[in-house]
Amino acid sequence: MIFAPQLAGLFEPPDDPTVKEIIILYLRIIPLGFAFLEIHRYGGFFYTGCGKPAVSAMLNALRVLILMIPLSYAAYWIFGVEQIDKLFWARAVTDIVAGTVALIAARVLTLRLLKENRSDNNSGNGQESDSAEEQTQAGESAAGAVS
Repeated sequence: MIFAPQLAGLFEPPDDPTVKEIIILYLRIIPLGFAFLEIHRYGGFFYTGCGKPAVSAMLNALRVLILMIPLSYAAYWIFGVEQIDKLFWARAVTDIVAGTVALIAARVLTLRLLKENRSDNNSGNGQESDSAEEQTQAGESAAGAVS
């Protein structure tokens, strides 16, 4: 983003300075969503790895069909080609929203998996422990019996 003019200069055609302006806008706006785009991608990998590829596909559909296409079309329809930066902002907003949704969804699944793992561990012992305090007391008494 800082070196956008220098990078754009590498691609500037000698007969059209507006190309450089567009590249500078692109390089200053689009990278704002890169971190969120990667969160979105890894959220999809996480769901696929957990055996839920349908959720991964829904996250991708959310990003492309529900966010990117409508927001890009709206930016073009409302502002036209003259304000192409609005189109770039639509893309950045898409990536930020999709990444945030993927992060929240991954967090929900992580908490659900942790809860299931805890309940599986408790039911495997034949005893159901209601609180962490009971588990701590059981561990302390077992440690006392060993020593």
